[in-house]
Amino acid sequence: MSLDIPRTYSLAGKVVGWEYRNGGSGGPIKFSVFRLPDTLRSKDCYFTLVGFSSFSSSVSGYDRIDLSDSDYISVKAGDYIAVTFTGGSSIR
Repeated sequence: MSLDIPRTYSLAGKVVGWEYRNGGSGGPIKFSVFRLPDTLRSKDCYFTLVGFSSFSSSVSGYDRIDLSDSDYISVKAGDYIAVTFTGGSSIR
């Protein structure tokens, strides 16, 4: 998995969908939201999985996935976004 450290949420809210550009021919994609705990242990850094969305993309280029109400992900400012993809997908 790739944790995209520079990409964090600046405000609290809800993820209601994902927009991305697929540079490949499609395949499984997983968007995840992680959170650091309020207190960190001295030498350890553990993230908590807040939520994720998995789907298979068959689109090359721009795509948008709208989530159903029950799949919304509540986020806090500072939460991290991670993207996992396999097959012909490559996120740009």
